[in-house]
Amino acid sequence: MPLDSTGKANLPFDHDGLMTGILNHLPEDDRGLFSEDHVSALRKACDKLKWSRHPVDIRLSIPTLFSRYYLVLVGGPERRSGERRADEKRRHPFQTVGNFLFLGALIALGLYAVVFIETLLFIGISETILK
Repeated sequence: MPLDSTGKANLPFDHDGLMTGILNHLPEDDRGLFSEDHVSALRKACDKLKWSRHPVDIRLSIPTLFSRYYLVLVGGPERRSGERRADEKRRHPFQTVGNFLFLGALIALGLYAVVFIETLLFIGISETILK
């Protein structure tokens, strides 16, 4: 397998970086164990794992005082098998403290926005009536 001057995998046929990333995370001594045929077989297997385009793909990076957080919302037709959905549901349950805190904050923000807009409208209407 071709390596660059730093010992990292150098794969000219790897367009998405997945195989390069996998091989670069292997210990340096183990990288040389893969022949071009091995790398090719691994790449074919990884092709099925690639992230595809979604009709809805919103990505935000949110700065805070101490760090940055990211938020990703993707949506589109379901393509996962029932077995894969069940496995992902087991590995990434919806009912977590972080999810509930996030949803609570989102609901509070939404309610605040509704009350704020109603207040602005009420002030505008009451000023018109009082004139």
